[in-house]
Amino acid sequence: MYSIPFPVSSMPGVHPSLGRGRLVNALYQPQSGGDRWRRVPGLRRFTALDFTPVRAMAWTGHDLLVIAGTKACRVDSFGAVTVLSGDLYGSAPVSIARNNNATPDIVVVGETSVMRVGAAALTPYPDGNVGAPRSVASLDGYLLFTSSDGVIRASDLNSATINGLSFARAESNPDGLLRGLVSAQLFYAFGNASVEVFQDVGASPFPLERVAVMPLGLYGRWALAGGQSEGWSSRPLFVANDGTVREINGYQQEVVSIDDVTRDILAVPDPEDIVAQVYSFGEAAIWSLTAPGWTWEFNCTTRAWHQRRSNGRSNWRGLFATYAFGRWL
Repeated sequence: MYSIPFPVSSMPGVHPSLGRGRLVNALYQPQSGGDRWRRVPGLRRFTALDFTPVRAMAWTGHDLLVIAGTKACRVDSFGAVTVLSGDLYGSAPVSIARNNNATPDIVVVGETSVMRVGAAALTPYPDGNVGAPRSVASLDGYLLFTSSDGVIRASDLNSATINGLSFARAESNPDGLLRGLVSAQLFYAFGNASVEVFQDVGASPFPLERVAVMPLGLYGRWALAGGQSEGWSSRPLFVANDGTVREINGYQQEVVSIDDVTRDILAVPDPEDIVAQVYSFGEAAIWSLTAPGWTWEFNCTTRAWHQRRSNGRSNWRGLFATYAFGRWL
């Protein structure tokens, strides 16, 4: 009897004859008593929303903030939903950040507007110096806004106020900025051709100083996850502009993708349709990447890839995973 070798990493290949097997809804887990393949974790309902699509979720320190459709909802630990007044128009994903104020300033940057999240309402951002950003992140109590013209604006410490002179420009490459990310006390400003790395040096009026430049930029604005995320202890990963998936290690970008993953990424017509997220279960830390036709996941613990599909779909329906109330939602 011939043994059937199970793959450690999903590798379908360009043609069946070139593949080494797929891991679909299953992942490899080495153990001292022998190798093991186990099912990926499933989903169960925590609460229901009256608005679609979900565009982002974030832990506020007290409750779960969900942007769904044009509405913002606060969800408590029992799943009770409070819908905030005001609207955030559009349907694309959004970015969310909060500072360390006693009552945090929570900010959402959407397609056409910047809104502040209050206890009961969404209101326009109170300082016009914010400009027209494409994303928001937070570092050491500062709100950091990135815009398509390559400008990074910083709020005052633990405040929504923005000094008109508190800005810097990503100048290593004239590629503008798609997204900002914070990890390990560093701010990464992602353009589509380069990444500039900044550190908080307590300067005034702009508190950050550029310390490094990395050569490859971001493929799509949402193809990036694993920064300063609650419940996540591994490094951030992103899809680079050459279609590879790269792990950020300080000032370095280390390729972790295989050819099958890169091939699927480059086949997606619109890079904005590729969405990354992170979650963990047991010892497995998972970086998940979803496009309209597929979901690939990288196990940061075993360094292996697997694929996910939901019933009746070619990809996984789980998106925007967020750690809140001691669990992943």
